[in-house]
Parts: sequence; C-alpha cells; structure tokens
Amino acid sequence: MNICCAYHLVPMLNPKQARYTVKQVIKMIRTMGLRFDAIACRGVSGLLIAPVVALRLNKTLLIVRKKKEEAHSSFLVEGDRGAKRYIILDDFIESGDTVKEIAKAIHKVNPTAHCVGYIAYKRLSELPRTFCKEPFKKEMTRAWWDAEKAPERFFPKGVYEPMEV
Repeated sequence: MNICCAYHLVPMLNPKQARYTVKQVIKMIRTMGLRFDAIACRGVSGLLIAPVVALRLNKTLLIVRKKKEEAHSSFLVEGDRGAKRYIILDDFIESGDTVKEIAKAIHKVNPTAHCVGYIAYKRLSELPRTFCKEPFKKEMTRAWWDAEKAPERFFPKGVYEPMEV
C-alpha cells in the first residue's frame, strides 16, 4: 500500500484504520445515547467518514460546502435541510472555525435546527496498541466537544443545544 495524503486524512484513507475509526465513532455515538437526525460535515475530511457513519446509523447527511470552493452546485448546504437535531463530524477541532461555519450555514437554511454536539474523529482513530491503549471512555471524552466550553465561541445564539454526556 502506498497512501499519499495529508496527515489528517490518514485515518480514513488507510482501510484498516478507516474501519476502526468508523467503528469507534459509532460506538461513541451509541455509548453516549446521542439523539439526532443528521450528521453534518464539510470538506474532504468530513466526507470521508460522515456518509459511512450516516449509512450505518440510518441517519441523513448535511453537507456544508466551503464558500470559496468552486462548486458544481448552487447550494451552500446540501442534504436533509429539514433535520431538527444534528451532530458535526470532522477530523479534529482547533480554532472552532469549521464548527462555527457549519452551524451558521445550517442555521441560515433551517433556523429550527440545533447542533447537539461535535465529534473530532481523529481522537478515536488510533489503532489499539496492547501496551498503551487508553480506556475508551477517556478517548470518547477527548473526542466529544464539551458543552461547558463556552458554546457561544462556536455557535450563533440558539444553534447549539447541550446534551448530557
């Protein structure tokens, strides 16, 4: 195998690691008992995992395009624009800009939609090692965007709906 890609894409372009990552994300969603209608994503890193997870969980998709990207569509948000509750799935969170842009775009087309959280799947993507595997609960906590960390930093008023974790 000769996979050439940006480092952040490795978890979904290596088949063994991709299967493991999808399994871990689904396990996390089920363990947390998340209630949502759709999975939102943006860019290549989101589109590598969100459709697979959505299919396995029988959920719909919300795909938010980057404004600057030359698109083959006139829609900024494609997919289930009627979804009431959604999670955002992406590789990692750094500044929160991606989360904010996704939430704002969805809010524009459906002001009644609420984001119930964000999963940074890269934290769940490391293949298990027998000598230093962290407990899944700890991995899951680090991968979940914590509602206590100032939701106004990421979301317009009324867009984020905290859930008990």
